Amino acid sequence: MTLNIYTIKHPLILTWTSNLRQPGLYGKRRYDLLTKIHVQLVYELLRHELNADKLYIKNLDKLEEFHIINTNILSIICPDMKLHVLFRKTVEEFSNTILFSELVLYKDNDQWKIITTEDQVTDWQKPVKFTIVEEKLITDRILAVLTHLTSKKQRTTNQVINICCATCSHQELDMLAKQYKNINVYTANLTDA
Repeated sequence: MTLNIYTIKHPLILTWTSNLRQPGLYGKRRYDLLTKIHVQLVYELLRHELNADKLYIKNLDKLEEFHIINTNILSIICPDMKLHVLFRKTVEEFSNTILFSELVLYKDNDQWKIITTEDQVTDWQKPVKFTIVEEKLITDRILAVLTHLTSKKQRTTNQVINICCATCSHQELDMLAKQYKNINVYTANLTDA
C-alpha cells in the first residue's frame, strides 16, 4: 500500500507547531495557529496538485504568455467546524477550483457518525480530488469520512486522497495504510506516540 508522507519543515510552521504545544493554549488563539498551519499545508499540497499549462500567443509585434490552471476540483473536508470556518475564509482565495464540503463528525456509542448539511460533491461533473483537514490524524475519524465518501460512490477507491493534519503519529499512519492505498499525508509534526 502506498502512503506518501510530506513533513513540512518551513520555519513558520515549526514556530507555530512549537507554540501549539504550549500548555493553556485554548480558544481563538489555538484555532488561529491551527488555521495558519493548515493554510501552509494546503499551500504545499496545491504546489503538487495544481498544474499550470503555458499557452503562447504570437502576435506580429510581441509574444504573450498565459498560464492556464487545470480544472480538477479540490474538495476540502474539514470535520472540525471551528477550524472549518476559520480555515475556509483563508483558503477559498487560493483558487476557484477549491470547494468545501460541509461535513460534521460526532461520536455516538464509540462510533463516528456524520452529518452533512449539503452534498455538493454529487453534482460535480469534473474530476474531484479529496483533501481531509484535521488537527490530529486519528485513523477512526479519517476512516469514517472515507467510508462516507465511498458510500456516496465518489470514486475514492482508486484515486489519491490527501490528508492535511498538524500532527500525526507513526501508529496512526500504519493503521491508515492497512485500510487504504494512495494516500498523501501533509503534516507539520510527525511523532512516535
